Amino acid sequence: MIEELTGDSSETSPQQQARASRAPRIILAALVFVALAQGAVWALVTPPLNGPDEESHAPYAQYLAEAGKIPSEFTGHGTSSEQIFSLVGGLGADALIDNPTGRINWPASASVDRSLAKLPPGSGNTGEGPNPAASYPPLYYGLVAIAYRLTPGGKIVDRLLMMRFVGVLLFGLTVALTWLLAGVVLAGLWPRVVAAGLVALQPKLGFTAGVINPDILITAIATGFILAAALIIRRGLTKKRAVAILALTAAAAATHPRGYFLVAPLAFVAWFSARRAATQRDQRRWVTIINVLGIMTVAVALVAIAVLIARWGKFAPASDIRQFGSYIFNFYLPRPDFLTQLGPDYGYQQVFIQTFFSGFGQLDVLPSATFISLVQDGVMIALIALYSTVVARWSTVRADWPMVAMLITVVVSMLLLVHLVSYRELQGNGDPIITGRYLLPAVGIYGVAAAWVMSSLPRRAGPVVAASVLSISAVLALSGIGLTALRFYG
Repeated sequence: MIEELTGDSSETSPQQQARASRAPRIILAALVFVALAQGAVWALVTPPLNGPDEESHAPYAQYLAEAGKIPSEFTGHGTSSEQIFSLVGGLGADALIDNPTGRINWPASASVDRSLAKLPPGSGNTGEGPNPAASYPPLYYGLVAIAYRLTPGGKIVDRLLMMRFVGVLLFGLTVALTWLLAGVVLAGLWPRVVAAGLVALQPKLGFTAGVINPDILITAIATGFILAAALIIRRGLTKKRAVAILALTAAAAATHPRGYFLVAPLAFVAWFSARRAATQRDQRRWVTIINVLGIMTVAVALVAIAVLIARWGKFAPASDIRQFGSYIFNFYLPRPDFLTQLGPDYGYQQVFIQTFFSGFGQLDVLPSATFISLVQDGVMIALIALYSTVVARWSTVRADWPMVAMLITVVVSMLLLVHLVSYRELQGNGDPIITGRYLLPAVGIYGVAAAWVMSSLPRRAGPVVAASVLSISAVLALSGIGLTALRFYG
């Protein structure tokens, strides 16, 4: 371990070598434990059905577990089962949303248990709909339905908690996958610690892991996809890696419609693998054909995007495309006077800062404006550092262009998909819908990019800056838990 941290190539004893070989496994286990602990605390602190859209996701999973089928999106006698309705009503959990003075009533648990015991058989099988989440694919709900069925005792409060713990385990898996990804992309041990540590301490990811929400599965799948793509780019395409990346793409699509964003980076990996194979065989004609096919694929994708924008817009196609461009500009940059605002004043700060690093409960548990401003300043410093590192190490970036292009494709395709959906919703009901947890599928890239910047600093400065950043992340995670506990129990 000392050798990896310092670059010292002097001889070491067998005992030192054995300790060094065990060190990465010990560190990884510690980071996974941190993630599991944070996720478990979030699962316990967040009141029942007070995660984002949890009032739809939990009944979906329960109905799937009880009835063996998906609830209806438009018909039925109730979104929630009688069990869930009695639980949240008895504890006052349904009165917490948009009610800053509301508190969870855990002392009423005994009375709630008695009320639940009096419910007739089959009371957990009554949430047939209408359920807004019923249009989502069933993969995530099937996983948490298994946890629901395996819960000892069968009490609904315990079953809801066990369903949340599925997300906690997926959080630990995401950290482990980020560790492996950093091992493929970065050199040295401590940058891997930083990359995985930032993911383990990401407050919004910990919160999302502690509630019933398919975003945590999309995040784990996307991180696994990025790892598989990085392995293919770095070490070549094999049958196992091809099966893995295809299965992960399919799994993302079977989890949520937003999972389709992985199709674009999959196409890039396929294009690059074919091009590399043709180049290695010195088949210049095929290299040219593959390059042309790549350009045609990008052109077709751009045309498809333009068609969607025009379909959802309200003006002529050219005006709709200009309006979409104006929407993107206003989202990321201050709006000039000559551009009109589409929807509310909602953009980069609300998504990338406020609800990516905070925004707990039903997005109504927020820190102070001063706190958000400090976080935004820190993120701005980080972006400047990333840009400066890219400029300073441009030769390295250019030499490793396939890896860089794959990572950029993941981020751009993810953002483009959510912006397209947001644009459609803004045209319909004026709700931008984008929130910080929609960025979590790229959390592994967030960790790796930050670690790469810090590993590019002078030898002595890098670990010091890394320790400071990890400490700040730990403070953000703990403050989020504390703020939520104070909000609901204080």
